[in-house]
Amino acid sequence: MELSVALAGAGYDELESLYERVSSTEEFRGQVRWAPPKNPARDAGAKPNAFLVAVEADPTLTVLANTLSGWMQTRRPHAWVRIAVRRQRRRVEITATNAADAAALLRRALADGD
Repeated sequence: MELSVALAGAGYDELESLYERVSSTEEFRGQVRWAPPKNPARDAGAKPNAFLVAVEADPTLTVLANTLSGWMQTRRPHAWVRIAVRRQRRRVEITATNAADAAALLRRALADGD
């Protein structure tokens, strides 16, 4: 399953930092890529506003949740990480307030999408 990861309350540099953190995690090497623009004609040359992560289920979901939580606590505690389950209308927002529950929130979003 592919998840779309975007940030609110932060700019491209922060998104790039999170991308680098996730893509350098052993479980996600080769499983992370920048999301294509929604409107290629209009967005040509624009920086991406999201990246995509391929996850199987647990334990990779737990690894992703821990990576997001750790990044938020050390890097950008006031940003929101928005995660969407691709090809489904399921979303979850991870904030500094609920980051400790990130794994449960992600599992629920994936389960509700089945």
